[in-house]
This record gives sequence, structure tokens and C-alpha cells, in this order.
Amino acid sequence: MFKFGLILSVVAHGRRRRLMSEGGASGRPEPGAPVVERLDFEAAAAHVEDWRDLCARALEPQAFADPDFALSLLRHAERGRRPDILFVRSDDGRRRLIGVAAVETKGADAVVWKRPLAAGPAIALAAAEAPRAFAALARALAEDGARTLLVPEIAADGALARLLAEHASATDAPHRAFDRGVRAILTRAAQAGDGPSPRHRREWERQERRLAERGAIAFDTLSAPDDVRDSFEDFLAIEAAGWKGEAGTALVAEAGRAAFARAATRLLASRGLARIDRLTVGGRPVAMSVALRAGRRLACWKIAHDPAFAAHSPGAMLVRRMTASLRADASLDFTDGCATADQALLNRLWPERQSMADALVGLRGADGDGFETRARSLARRRGLRDGLKRIAKAAGVRP
Repeated sequence: MFKFGLILSVVAHGRRRRLMSEGGASGRPEPGAPVVERLDFEAAAAHVEDWRDLCARALEPQAFADPDFALSLLRHAERGRRPDILFVRSDDGRRRLIGVAAVETKGADAVVWKRPLAAGPAIALAAAEAPRAFAALARALAEDGARTLLVPEIAADGALARLLAEHASATDAPHRAFDRGVRAILTRAAQAGDGPSPRHRREWERQERRLAERGAIAFDTLSAPDDVRDSFEDFLAIEAAGWKGEAGTALVAEAGRAAFARAATRLLASRGLARIDRLTVGGRPVAMSVALRAGRRLACWKIAHDPAFAAHSPGAMLVRRMTASLRADASLDFTDGCATADQALLNRLWPERQSMADALVGLRGADGDGFETRARSLARRRGLRDGLKRIAKAAGVRP
């Protein structure tokens, strides 16, 4: 006997839950109640067009929840157990997709899936039906025994964070937000004069004059699918030649990681959702950025420079030109630097900041003691991680 009147029915490669009204006397589903399907990777991949359509209607668009990114990462780079993928569909006859979340569950703790290669969690909720979609997800997870849900690395004052807090308040569930620092961002509200100090500007101008002695400096933005595909190979080579190559964290350091990155950028570029900005000297790429788009938002996913030109700060030259290009793009409202607070380049050039948070929400049936135990565990792990980062930074080791 399932709590909250959930009815299970079998679908291809997955299970479907039809959420009924709580306490309904008829035992029949409430008209229009969402249907939650728990799918494996193969079943979810069969509905990629629905997922893409959802991302175009998302409450808080972000490229890392797009199926061309998330499924490519799962297909090529993920080792071990894959997360379940929960689809939430309206049950009004159209069965339109109104929510997707990739979720890992360990005992009573559910976590929206996020990996270091992604700067955001794999969750998308339709803006017009976000409260109903999230409520359906929460009920389905609770029915499976989860008592808490962690949604990591979201904008602390963003639409998704507000939705989670409102859901907790409406259901009288515990809720906690954990600080994840800040990121450099660029918005249309930023003034063109904001940014580095006059001293830094003078130094960069001097370096640019010196770099020009080695060849003509040019900047361009590539967005055509074939151009993105071909230029991405140059990016992979530049990244591997730098410190990430030495540390073994470059995309080409692992075959699966490289296959994922190639597939994701190729698929997103085919839909006009990927761009590469590059700085060349005498026709040779010396600094490059890979950015991924979702709606009117852009994420600067990866940036690298050729270490042979490091003395001239080509990365800073690239970002200055890229910033001017982004400011001039009327189709963009927001650019996420995807960089941590201690990464100096974007922080100097982009003075705006976005506070980030991990949101922990109690699900139906969660008891206060269990929630607090989970919250304390997360706080301890965060403190340990931050301490290790400080030690590594003091030792001159890149994270």
C-alpha cells in the first residue's frame, strides 16, 4: 500500500507514478495531476526532444541541465552507478514534460546529480508549472523512502532557490541553504567602465604591445557547428599543454572525458547553443573560451591559454574582448563565469557576483532529528573540503 495514493504502472525501461490528490475519497487520479516516470539512461535518451523542449521553457535555464550535455556526460564519462532520471509529465491529455531531474539516492538521502565537469545540477522545471512539477518530484522521492533532497550549486537568490524555499514553507518541511561562495558574472546592468584597476589596465596594454611583436592579434567568435567542432580540437590541445595537462585534469586526460566534451559541444552547437571565443596571434590560437547557452543565459564553461604565450597574459586579452562582445549581444541577459571566488582573471574583469548555495529540503515524512543530522553532516564535509582547499592554495597547488 503506497502512501499519498501513488499508483505504479510500467513503461518502457522505467516506472511511472501517477500522483493522486492526497486524501481523495474516490481513489481516482486528480484531473491534470502530474505523472512521474523514473527512467534509466536508455529510456531517458529516447525522449531527448521532449527534454530539449522543456529546457527552452525552464524556470531557471542552464546549459548543464540540457540533455545534450547531461546525457553526453552520462554516456561517455560517468563511471559506476548512473543516477535515475525522473520525468514529470502533465496528465491533461498532452502529457507535456514539465520537469526533469537526475537523482542519486543513498538510503534516505536524495541528491540532484551534479559532477565537477558541470557547473550546475541536472534539474529543469517548466516555468509555468514549476511548483506542481517540483511537488510531484518530492512526493515520488518520499514514496521511495527518501527523507531529504539536496540540490547543489544553485544561485542563492535565483528562481529555483526561491521555489525550494516556498515549497518547504508550503509543506511545513525543514529547509537549509549552505553557502557555496560566489561566482563572477556579467549582466546587462553592468557598466562598461566597471572592471580592473588603472594599474592592471596599463599592464595589460603593455603586454598586448609586446604580444603584437610576435604576430597580428585577432579575436573572433565561432558558432557555426562545423567551426565549433573543428576549433574545439584546438582548445583541447591548448588546455592539455597547460597546467591542467600536467595535473591530469585536462579534458583529453581521459578518453571518456574527451568523448563527452566533444559530443556535448557538437550537439549543442548543432542547435546554436555553443560558441568558442578565441584570440589568435599570427593565425595561431593562443587563448580560447568555450561557452554554452540556455535561453538568454550563457555559461563560460572552459577557458585556456597557450603556455608558450603566458608571459603576455593572453587569457586576459581574450576575456576583455569577449566581454565587449557579450555586452553588445542584445540576445543575452546574463553570463555565468563558472569560476570560483579565488580565480583572479574573471574576478578582476567582471565585478558583479552571484552567491551560490546548496539547498537541502526535507521531504514528506522527514523528521526534524533526521534532517538536522543530514544538515550537520553536510556542514562538516563542507568545512573539511574548504580546509583542504586552503591548505592546497597555501602550498601553491591548483585545485
